[in-house]
Amino acid sequence: RHLSTRPQPVLLRSSSWATTDTLVRTLTEVVAEPEAPGRLDQADDTVTRDRDFASRRRDSALLALLAGTADTAIPASIVGLRLDQDHVVIAAGIRTDDIAWFRHALAAEFPDERDVVSESHLLAAIPVAPGDEPRSVVERLRARFVNAGWRRDTDLPIGVGTEVPGVLRLHESASAARLVLRALNVKIGLRPLTDNSPVRVAEAADVEDALAIIQAADALRPYADSFGARLRILMRY
Repeated sequence: RHLSTRPQPVLLRSSSWATTDTLVRTLTEVVAEPEAPGRLDQADDTVTRDRDFASRRRDSALLALLAGTADTAIPASIVGLRLDQDHVVIAAGIRTDDIAWFRHALAAEFPDERDVVSESHLLAAIPVAPGDEPRSVVERLRARFVNAGWRRDTDLPIGVGTEVPGVLRLHESASAARLVLRALNVKIGLRPLTDNSPVRVAEAADVEDALAIIQAADALRPYADSFGARLRILMRY
């Protein structure tokens, strides 16, 4: 009695780095001409191009959510954020050389976070679990980066935005996080610094004085020419 030796079918599995179309096209090309010189190299190039395209697509979708868009369903599905979950956005002032390290440490603490680099800042949307205190994100960030061994000679300011429901108001949290990050660089009032680390994590309540200065300056900026002379006179006295 002989057992059947029919080959089992090959199942194409979904992949986070390549679309199904790419996998099918690559497999077809390799099977059709397995000995063709350069065929596998071309397949590798195709996968790399599609991976880069998918990465740029995710970044663009997240930037659209952080900037504010009426159509949130499509970009949220591309990025992988739930429409019905609360989120907090953080803004970190970090050097290009340290971005990979920062992302690794951030993902270790918040596996479901989504981040993007924009205007020399790293912005990250962090899902908030039901029942979590708003302050818990600040405390977890501070503990994570202090314990992760951030270099003591490099400043690491992180602004934490407000907690918002869903993703429709994600831009409000992003705006608040950017403001807090700016406030961390204003030398007035108490600064959120630990005794043994340059990691500075703050939310709006931690930098109220600096935020007041920044908001007043932004409001007066259109009138800088007319106010400038008067302010210089007051400075002399």
